[in-house]
Amino acid sequence: MQKRLKTGRMFVAGRLLWLSLALSSCLLPQNDEPLPVIPPARNRPPRIFFTAPERSFKFSIGMNCKPPTVQAGVEDADLQDLIRIKWFTYEGNGTDMPTQSFDRATLPESAEARRSPPLEPPPTVFNQGLLTRTGVARQLEVVVSDGEFSADGQGNLISLPRRVDGPDGGLIDNITYIDRYVWVVDTVNEPCPPP
Repeated sequence: MQKRLKTGRMFVAGRLLWLSLALSSCLLPQNDEPLPVIPPARNRPPRIFFTAPERSFKFSIGMNCKPPTVQAGVEDADLQDLIRIKWFTYEGNGTDMPTQSFDRATLPESAEARRSPPLEPPPTVFNQGLLTRTGVARQLEVVVSDGEFSADGQGNLISLPRRVDGPDGGLIDNITYIDRYVWVVDTVNEPCPPP
């Protein structure tokens, strides 16, 4: 009888083990397809987060006058992006076409989203061209982009997408972005105090 109980227990234990394995196999994935490849992260836009002066300023072109301090801070969450910068000056009559543009500069890759140093216009903005003559409500604009950009036939700026590797081994377009800021500048012919 003792032997029969042991055999019965073994039989029950064996069936429970087989049943637990059979039931747990339903919980395991039945296909052997690999997980899908995660697509590359999409580009995030840069942005101008501070400016000095705020919106408008007066620029005196008289005796002893120095160019004003104009700055803009840029941040981009994509730390490896090269930030492209271009400055424009416009007449104050509301035309969209810039009367003068200045050479591009760049901010290199960074370990932080907030890039440094702050952007400043090239000295030629204040000592050549439009802003060296008196006039009101002219515009000084800074344009930043995390990709190449150009102007279309009407003077509108367009960003050009970057080609990046896709998850299937092909190439996909990764959108690039533009941000801009405009100051209104009144250029006056007033002398400045001697240094």
